Amino acid sequence: MKYLWLFLLLACPVFAEQGPFPAFFTQGQLVYVPASKTDSLTVGDKTLTPFNNHFVFGVGRDVTEPVKIIFNGTTFTVPVKAEKWPTDYVDGVPPETVQPPAKAQKRIKAEREKLAKARQQSSVQALPLCFIWPVEGRISGRFGYRRVYNKTITGSSHSGTDIAAPAGTPIKASANGVVVLAEPDLFYTGGTILIEHGSGLFSSYSHMQKLYVKESDKVKQGDIIGEVGATGRATGPHVHFVLDWQGVRVNPENVLKKDCSL
Repeated sequence: MKYLWLFLLLACPVFAEQGPFPAFFTQGQLVYVPASKTDSLTVGDKTLTPFNNHFVFGVGRDVTEPVKIIFNGTTFTVPVKAEKWPTDYVDGVPPETVQPPAKAQKRIKAEREKLAKARQQSSVQALPLCFIWPVEGRISGRFGYRRVYNKTITGSSHSGTDIAAPAGTPIKASANGVVVLAEPDLFYTGGTILIEHGSGLFSSYSHMQKLYVKESDKVKQGDIIGEVGATGRATGPHVHFVLDWQGVRVNPENVLKKDCSL
């Protein structure tokens, strides 16, 4: 038995905590670091500003190399624990949204550029410490899963969390922020709203059948911003909820709470 325990110890990676950081990060993690106004933190080539007594940054879904961080002049290298991402088979997807015709390419390119530009906004000087679920419902698609559409077409990994709910169900803003994009009919995501929350954090809500807000509107956590639908590349009514930091998609399920007062 003692040899079995020795084998397990040698076979499993051992991570030691260092400074204010955990022993390791996970792929798709949104990391909060407690901070004072005098603290400094750099992640990679990004120097961050603390708000609400915290720094925040994201670790991408495909990151495998250790993350280099400089905190108050001291360098830390935190390893990243790899996830085993399953494959999600999605059938009944409108074929034209899986293999878009040539005539749709110009539209798709323009919409991607518009979304990218909206995610460059930096007008909100804040940092939410808690995000709520935009709707209550069954999770029908999970962050990071590899997608295969209509049994044959392999897509990119899933960028957010899908929450199935009846069409017309009210959708809530997950945190305080400003609407930086409100489009009723994007090619892939249909009715889509993008909200800036500050500190490089954005949330998006897709496949909506109705939008109740417009660009530049200020929203509070829990405000109704639209209705669940099945627009764009969808097989049924649901919300495709994405949370990202400076373009890095993170796993919403690790962050969302039902009640931020707890």
